[in-house]
Amino acid sequence: MITPRIKTLIGFSYHFASLGYATAVRWSKKHQKLYISGRYSYYLSCFWLCVTSLYAAAEFAILWCKLVSSDDRGDDDGFNVLYRLVDIHDHGLLITSVAFTTPYLKHRDVFVQAFNQLLTLDGYLTKWLTPPSRKSNIQSITPNFERRYITIHILLTIVLLTVIPGFGFLLFNEVEPTHRFLLTVFNTKVVFEPRFLPHAVIFIIFTHQVTVHASNGILFIFLYLCSTTVWLKLVTPVKIRNNKAYQTCHGPMSIDQVALVYKCQQVLTATMNGFLNNLWIASHLALAVLVTTVGVVVTIRHHTEIGYPDCFLVPVLVLNTLSIVYAECEYMAQLDEAGGQVKKAICKNGASRNSLDRRVGNSLLPIRLRMVGSFCFVDRGVLLGVLGSVSSNVVNLLILSE
Repeated sequence: MITPRIKTLIGFSYHFASLGYATAVRWSKKHQKLYISGRYSYYLSCFWLCVTSLYAAAEFAILWCKLVSSDDRGDDDGFNVLYRLVDIHDHGLLITSVAFTTPYLKHRDVFVQAFNQLLTLDGYLTKWLTPPSRKSNIQSITPNFERRYITIHILLTIVLLTVIPGFGFLLFNEVEPTHRFLLTVFNTKVVFEPRFLPHAVIFIIFTHQVTVHASNGILFIFLYLCSTTVWLKLVTPVKIRNNKAYQTCHGPMSIDQVALVYKCQQVLTATMNGFLNNLWIASHLALAVLVTTVGVVVTIRHHTEIGYPDCFLVPVLVLNTLSIVYAECEYMAQLDEAGGQVKKAICKNGASRNSLDRRVGNSLLPIRLRMVGSFCFVDRGVLLGVLGSVSSNVVNLLILSE
């Protein structure tokens, strides 16, 4: 259930994203919904996406040359290995941002439609299925959803408010990949002097564009997963109250009402799949395998050159990557299970194979987010697949490098 506090946080996020006048959508505080932004803001957003993509491609080319090169630099080897690990992490963040931002800009009309559908459907279900006599009962079931989303939203906002200006100061440090990129490509060493302050300002704007749109996309998907899962759990039949009604967390509901709520969530999920377009799920899962594999291989091959505390960089990188994949697989699996429980409960309550309840339950299609194609979906097994791919790739690369 999307409360006014959640809408306030959503409005703050989109107003913060529009500070650079480069945003594909805008939030209306008066109407509490999203609208497509103007042409100037949209083209400016596309410009920053192109800049990010070109920078990521150039950084990958330089990083690849460093990884395949056997020309080490004597006493600087330890620092070179550290720089390579930082480059891997930075490149992973860039590609993840591009993967999230591309459907956000390419299908902004579908994104706005899906977002407004989610808000409208939640508000409609709240008014229709939550009469005053049962509001206290419903509010005792859904606070975990509200607290979970608000916590994630506030933490991500704090990270953005810290990281965006922080990267502006890191530009003057050699550990920052962009500092070394400017030195390698343009032969420009950025130092802490007034003449380089415009470089820092531009880099802050670039970091803002790289992070805010991707974070808004992540928060929207998280909001969709939580909201849809909660509503499916609330309308899951527990037992038959009489021949015409089920007992649910909302109280007595007819099979028509349960099926209507389920099919409304199906329509919303279809819109979500149209927005995601199989891009971000497949791309960032493949990127998780790539970043984790390369980081582990570089660390193992150069373990004698990495000192303390730099040796903790790759474990932290691997842990963060796998934690994100685990959270994603867990929430998507919960969505699939919640829909399956509704369907199973309806079919179970059918008195016979040809009863109306069973026919209605069998007609309900699963609610899932597609990964690749029309038959591949995200579940808990994806995490095991990622771990298997990483293990296999690490072993093969270490054997081939001997």
